[in-house]
Amino acid sequence: MKKQINPSIKAHLLWSAPMIRLVGALFLDLCSKKSQLRLAAFRDKIMQRVGFPLIGLIVFGGVAPGLAALASASNLPEQNIVSRATLQPSAATHETRAGSQAGLQGVIEFPSANEVTPRIETVSSAPPTRSSFMATWGSVSGAKGYFLDVSTSNSFSSYVAGYHDLEVGNVNGQAVTGLNPGTTYYYRVRPYTAASSGGYSNVTTATTEAAAGLIINPTFDSSITPAIQAMINRAIGIYESLFSDPITIEILFRYSTTAPNGDDFPPGVLSQSFFVPYDIRWNDFISALRADATTSNDNTANASLPGSALSTNIAPSSANGRALGLNTQPAMRSDGTIGPGGPFDGIVTLNSAQPFSFTRPLISGSFDAQRAVEHEIDEVMGLGSYLNSVRTCPSYEAESVPPNIITGGAGIQSCPTCSGGADVGYVGNNSGTLQFNGVTANTTHSYDVTIWYANGDATARSALLSVNGSVGTPLSFPSTGSFQTVGSIQTTITLNAGNNNTLNFSNPITGNWAPDFDRIVVNCGVPPSANLRPQDLFSWRSPGNRNLTSNGSRYFSIDSGNTNIVGFNQTPPGDFGDWLSEPCPQHHPFVQNAFGCPDQFSDISATSPEGINLDVIGYDLVNTTTPYLANLSTRAFVQTSDNVMIGGFMVQGTQPKRVILRAIGPELSQHGVPNAMADPILELHDANEAPIASNNNWQTTIIGGIITSDQVQEIQNSGHAPGDPNESAIMADLPPGNYTAIVRGVSNTTGVALVEVYDLSPSLDPILANISTRSFVQTGDDVMIGGFIVQGTQPKNVIIRAVGPELSQYGVPNPLADPTLELHNGTGGLIASNDNWQHTIIGGIITQDQVQNIENSGHAPGDASESAIIANLPPGNYTAIVRGVNNTTGVALVEVYDLH
Repeated sequence: MKKQINPSIKAHLLWSAPMIRLVGALFLDLCSKKSQLRLAAFRDKIMQRVGFPLIGLIVFGGVAPGLAALASASNLPEQNIVSRATLQPSAATHETRAGSQAGLQGVIEFPSANEVTPRIETVSSAPPTRSSFMATWGSVSGAKGYFLDVSTSNSFSSYVAGYHDLEVGNVNGQAVTGLNPGTTYYYRVRPYTAASSGGYSNVTTATTEAAAGLIINPTFDSSITPAIQAMINRAIGIYESLFSDPITIEILFRYSTTAPNGDDFPPGVLSQSFFVPYDIRWNDFISALRADATTSNDNTANASLPGSALSTNIAPSSANGRALGLNTQPAMRSDGTIGPGGPFDGIVTLNSAQPFSFTRPLISGSFDAQRAVEHEIDEVMGLGSYLNSVRTCPSYEAESVPPNIITGGAGIQSCPTCSGGADVGYVGNNSGTLQFNGVTANTTHSYDVTIWYANGDATARSALLSVNGSVGTPLSFPSTGSFQTVGSIQTTITLNAGNNNTLNFSNPITGNWAPDFDRIVVNCGVPPSANLRPQDLFSWRSPGNRNLTSNGSRYFSIDSGNTNIVGFNQTPPGDFGDWLSEPCPQHHPFVQNAFGCPDQFSDISATSPEGINLDVIGYDLVNTTTPYLANLSTRAFVQTSDNVMIGGFMVQGTQPKRVILRAIGPELSQHGVPNAMADPILELHDANEAPIASNNNWQTTIIGGIITSDQVQEIQNSGHAPGDPNESAIMADLPPGNYTAIVRGVSNTTGVALVEVYDLSPSLDPILANISTRSFVQTGDDVMIGGFIVQGTQPKNVIIRAVGPELSQYGVPNPLADPTLELHNGTGGLIASNDNWQHTIIGGIITQDQVQNIENSGHAPGDASESAIIANLPPGNYTAIVRGVNNTTGVALVEVYDLH
């Protein structure tokens, strides 16, 4: 989107004294909390109707029973049964691939990089990291290129090594790397032409982040342009803000169609990483992991560690080993080989043949480069499974004809989400059959067989399974939701020694159909001897039962399999250490998904599956002094029907969060607020839009949903009992997910009301997250006011948005045509304002144009008339006020997003 500079500075709107008194009083009693906030963005369904889509940590259902566990989740003392392994490095590779799209005939065909119209490469801003910053400057007419100087002295009496008259080419930015943390640097440039060079630019300063914490030091080869450098620095900044480990990770970044060793990328590869694993003796690694525990996640995960060795050694990456205090040094050379003095922990390559966007919002049809970079950084840091390097159990594709035999009406059809891109359908109806031939067994014995299939019916389908000509055994295949969604069941069969076993599927009942068959996998028992990766310690198939095979369901859990945080990919050629991926577009486009989708993006956070995984394998999340958003509060004029007040919030983490929700009305009168709602009703809905709790008058508990007993005494004990008996309150222990609180008046009465969410169990896990409240905006005292708190000891970077016109596409009537946005501090002082996000209003804490930063945040409003402010806010109370231009009215949405 083209950047526009605001031609005029609008006058700041005055905030009425009653509003100042109200917000000040309302925030005085907000409780202090200590937790972390590193949240992915959320925004959608509140625009549309009650409820949010699930964005937090998810549970994948349908875990297949019957797969033998490799080891039980016992906690016996460790046994010294292994010999000491020498710390010898090796090399390993990871690849992320393009995903498939439901309903299409294969992997999505994307245009080549040359076919996607690129943006003009203007270097966007990126925050300094602990070891680098982005130097940027304006272009000079006629310049052929620029020389860059960097110094720690404003007189440039000396220079940073390698940064004196550094020729950077005809660009307007350059990453400066290899720097010291917590240091102020000065830089300047001078242009040159074919004939001569010009004078120096003004001197600009940049200060690297403070010393304590993780450092990722990037090295860029010549293919990495300044725009890509800025994107990589933004990704690095997220990791350095999340983890406090006092180590430096060295990564080489490339943009190429080949791997570092010159090999061409296989079809569909988006990005690749080379990294350096070390074999560490089992007991040495487990002891270091236990000693490194610093968070509640660590303690929970360590309690689930096995009591005896599951492999001779464990193979952490070089970076992961150093995070645990082990002597695992970088050893990779720039060509991907391993040797003494190799300077890198890993090499990350973006496939330049793929259409990537290096800023957000993304170019239509392109992949998010930052998400791909974060995925590969995760691999260098230590995520991944040993399953990528060992023999898997025998797998037999249904469509492999011959040796398989298909009869009757059965036939091969396209299935983009199936392992081989096809399956066999139309089995049954007393006609079609499918017979797998050549199934191998080492000995005559009982074997578990996993049958992968698709069933788009609402109910189960059935089939007879005949093994080696035996009488058929009936099997039931539950619905998988669509014929493009693959699921699995398991059953036990007896196979004969040799490779002549047959499995025949049929359904002899006319009108009855079997599912579509993808493949079968015969369990080969305990997997071959190999060294587990750290992530494999937390791989489960059901509570108390591990799964270290590529058979059946497998998921990431830190509490002995009781909580399914995210499923592991079991579909080749996707990486077995990555997350299970839905067809494109994905409802949960996590960074670590095995298959990426165009037009979608996400980032790692402290509570994302990636952040939790890195935490429990040896990295240390930052302590609770890190700033985070706290209690949420929104005030607005509540009407009826579509114009009631809808407040959204998120619980993120792995454990339930105890909260109290309040709907305040009569109490507002004592703060000078006119037209206070006399009797507000409060409803709580879950992510599926289902009502799970309600209240009308807090002194009378309404039993139902998640409310199973009287709450009056608990509400009083919380310290947050409403001040009027006609006001409403609900106490709840909410699992991770998105929730919606709806406030309406009894008998469709109207008036000003306040909806609030208080955290009653402050902790690192779980945490409360972003504000998103929709209501009808009027004038005077009946505008919409959203309150939030920044807690901690450091500033918090946020974007606040006022959305109006964009709501119409979600079916919301009467959207506010031109919302304005004001930001006030805890004393009521106006510190920032905006009217139309493409025109920055300079003043208060806003000192420069924000348009590019808003675009880069990934949260640019969808309409030019909507408003947005980016602010780096110190700890304290803040209020966002939404009004209509020229006192217009309508439905609007106020949102606050954490930008890390």
